[in-house]
Amino acid sequence: MRFLGTQKCETAGFGLSRDHRPDLGVAFDIFQAYEGDDPPPHRDYDAVLIGGAPVSTNDMENFPFLGAEEHYVRSVLKAGKPCLGICLGGQLLARVLGAEVRVCNKKEIGIVELDLTPAGKAGPLLEGFPSRFPVFQWHGETFDVPPGAVLLARGWDCTNQMFRHGAAVGVQFHLEITPEQAGYWTEVYEGELRELGKTPDQVMMEIRAVETRMGDLARRFLSNFIRWSRLQRTV
Repeated sequence: MRFLGTQKCETAGFGLSRDHRPDLGVAFDIFQAYEGDDPPPHRDYDAVLIGGAPVSTNDMENFPFLGAEEHYVRSVLKAGKPCLGICLGGQLLARVLGAEVRVCNKKEIGIVELDLTPAGKAGPLLEGFPSRFPVFQWHGETFDVPPGAVLLARGWDCTNQMFRHGAAVGVQFHLEITPEQAGYWTEVYEGELRELGKTPDQVMMEIRAVETRMGDLARRFLSNFIRWSRLQRTV
């Protein structure tokens, strides 16, 4: 299989989702959407991953590449192509599907425990996951569940964490992040941590405590998504 990842800034990559692609039989290409070039045709790919960035989908005037990305996502969905939106990517996906993206009641940074919904437990995307599992968060906005979508995972301060709509999946969280990438974020965006009264050391202690467990879940989720994507091509 061949996946395309659309990257929206230099600081937000695809972490474990990309690092572990060879043993899962997936070739992974990266398109740097923020450079303003036209994306490659999605017909050349089996699935598209929409990456995150420290900007808002409601601020397209200041970030023109987001408008182009929105148009591209619409074409991906129209074609019925399997699609995974991560963090901002999940918010963009929700917006395209008719849901509101808004400020969270509480900004989330660091490790957070999520719960599977009944639909999450029953479906193939989170097969093998425990009822409660750790994820890494770094966001101040959230999405509503799009009309016709099902909620697969929920949180406490930010309820809507993962949805599925046809062949599209949106997640608010990061399972794919590596400690190295998280550490880089704590340096670049330390001001956001200060707003929450947290330190870089606290965030790194949190992620180191669940690093192995979260890495296992990231690989399991990617494997589930690959298997599910193959099924989407046959329906």
